[in-house]
Amino acid sequence: MPIKMILVPMLGGESDGPALEAAGLLAKRSGAHLDAVFVHRDHLAVIGAQMGESISRDRIDSLINTERKEFESSRYAARSRFDAWCSATGFEIKDRPDTAGPPSAAFSEIIGEPAEIIGKRGRTADVISITRGGDVKKADYSAILEASLLHSGRLVLQVPPQDPTEIGKTVAIAWNGSKEASRAVALALPLLETVESAVVIAGVSDYLTVEEVNELVDSLAWHGVNVTARTFTIADGSVSDQLQAEARAAGADTILLGAYGHSRLREMIFGGVTAGILDGAGMPVLMAH
Repeated sequence: MPIKMILVPMLGGESDGPALEAAGLLAKRSGAHLDAVFVHRDHLAVIGAQMGESISRDRIDSLINTERKEFESSRYAARSRFDAWCSATGFEIKDRPDTAGPPSAAFSEIIGEPAEIIGKRGRTADVISITRGGDVKKADYSAILEASLLHSGRLVLQVPPQDPTEIGKTVAIAWNGSKEASRAVALALPLLETVESAVVIAGVSDYLTVEEVNELVDSLAWHGVNVTARTFTIADGSVSDQLQAEARAAGADTILLGAYGHSRLREMIFGGVTAGILDGAGMPVLMAH
């Protein structure tokens, strides 16, 4: 089945833009629907968490007014960006499924904890598109990204802070033989079957041999994917840096990988490929856990 439903969380920040652009590029490849969702905490609940026994009524009123203004400003920014983007790209706004039509988009609002909401809503999407947060809402973008990866069970597209110009024309598949990498490839197969080319990039070792890498190449070729392989010997230093260097050398515009092959806690403490790529990838990264 082709990719048909792409979720784009929006917070009203500058980072909404690249996620929309990336989702639009991906949607055009398969005639998909883009589901833009503005998520925001209940401003009264936010104020309640700040209140103490000695807080004055004037202070409460000031907090309520500040939070309400921030909410309205963020909502207006998200909606305005969505409308302007639809107008610029020609995406038709549709609220109901129409598989026979061109790529479409819809905008909705949900009040609650952003990461929790998107982690759940993402379970009905094919891909969740999120910008690597770089503005004042960075903590929320990062929390949404992690919740999407760990709790949605779907593909997550992380986009750099600048607007992408291409998605999925040449895909570099970061392969380590893990079940996470296998799941990422399986979920991304509808996209891989439409790319101009794909390249399997793998660090060979006692754990992963060239012959095993070629097994994936053959499997993808049976699906009609135009695929080759690039292998390298794992050296001292960052494996994520080596993977990204090989992806750039292959002319890739997107990296596909399985996320968090180690436990999340171990990655936080010791670092890992996922953490390295999440923090510094210069191109869109498509992931699954």
